[in-house]
Amino acid sequence: MLAIIYDPLVRLDDELNLMPALAESWEFSDDAMMLTFKLREGVTFHDGSAFTAEDVIASFERILDEETASAARTNYVSIASMEAPDDYTVIFNLSEPDVPLLTAMASTNAAILSSDVIADGDPATDAIGTGPFALAQWTPEETTLLTAYADWWGEGPFIDGIEIRILPDEASILAALRAGTIDFALLNDPLVATLLIGDETIMLHRTPTIDYHVLQLRAAASEPLGVLEVRQAISCAIDRQEVVDTAALGEGGSPAR
Repeated sequence: MLAIIYDPLVRLDDELNLMPALAESWEFSDDAMMLTFKLREGVTFHDGSAFTAEDVIASFERILDEETASAARTNYVSIASMEAPDDYTVIFNLSEPDVPLLTAMASTNAAILSSDVIADGDPATDAIGTGPFALAQWTPEETTLLTAYADWWGEGPFIDGIEIRILPDEASILAALRAGTIDFALLNDPLVATLLIGDETIMLHRTPTIDYHVLQLRAAASEPLGVLEVRQAISCAIDRQEVVDTAALGEGGSPAR
């Protein structure tokens, strides 16, 4: 939902290539210590205010502020400072070369918020973005109503609005799809998704994502996990490829140690 209310500076396409979003172009300096974005002009937030470099800097300052408690903050800590030579240019000065920073900026976690909301409102409730849909109504844990934002900078939106429903589990989602009571759903469980293979009434799309799932052992735990050699033995004993093939039905990427 957040991905269609807000826009980041860049996006990933279906093949995970970086694409322009609120930034039309970007360039690293020769030493990769500076990342410069040229922003899209003429973009407005859902409240009609203009999108400028001030909003970009305010958004990343908020992410980097430890009091915000952003779960994604660690992805952006290489940002040492930011500056705006003009309203549509933002320069990120880095503490070290960090090319993966661009991919991290394609996340919804790096969505650009209005600097006015950050300064005087509540980003947790004032959902004012630049995306193709604006928040019309929100009933927590039940439904969310979105309306098309006619002044969106991109192509579309091609529908008047979206009603998002919270369903308890993916089996219920699958049943609703088959019953025709919902038009679109996100399925994360590959086992559930495979049940739709061959169903001519439903279109199934597979899309790669840059995600990872981790099995972590508490190093500070009491014995036996408090013993380094025990944790190393467990690590060596696990067949990672078998985990991927079994848990993700072969849809996962290469396992890593």
